Order: sequence, then C-alpha cells, then structure tokens
Amino acid sequence: LGLGHAVLCARPAIGDEPFAVILADDLIDGRPKGCLTQMVEIFNHYNTGVIAVQPVPPEDTDKYGIVEVKPIDERVGKIQSIVEKPKPDVAPSNLAVVGRYILPASIMGIL
Repeated sequence: LGLGHAVLCARPAIGDEPFAVILADDLIDGRPKGCLTQMVEIFNHYNTGVIAVQPVPPEDTDKYGIVEVKPIDERVGKIQSIVEKPKPDVAPSNLAVVGRYILPASIMGIL
C-alpha cells in the first residue's frame, strides 16, 4: 500500500515523538557527519520534518521523486513541490529524494 501506509502502521510505537524513517535500499555516506546526524540537527534547528535529497544526473530524474526547493541555508531548502519520476525535460531540479526522513508525530494525522 506504499510508504505512507507502512509509516502509519508504526503509529502505536511512535506515540507523540518525532521519528526517523530509513529505507534500507539506499546506503548514504554523509561524511564528516552521518546523514541522520545532520538531519537531526536540521530538525532540531528548524523544528520541522526533514527529507534527505541528493543530486542525480539530469538524465536519471525519471528514476526518483524530484524536489523543487527554495534555499534557506547552506545545503538546506524548503520543499516547494515534489514530482514522482519526472522526465528530464520537465523535472523541477535534479535533487532526488533518498530513503531518509525525519518526521514529526503529527504526520500520523495526515496519513
């Protein structure tokens, strides 16, 4: 039923706390700090959900969810839109969603 359904199934374990979703099919080297460490720092600073993205070759945008962002800080942006697997000629950027999310517990009400 999709990732949203899988996250919703974890509701009893999550309670009212923010939580991380880590998809095991993506390995991420976030040196010098781990990816999740960086994401937690961003979550704590901005007090909002965080989705990890990475640049991909433009010709590969049709393999990923691609985001359009408004820059906020160095390597941090607010997602304006997300398009699932767009062709390169209509992709809003080359920033692909990878399998790392930090979400507030309030997402459960939306799901």
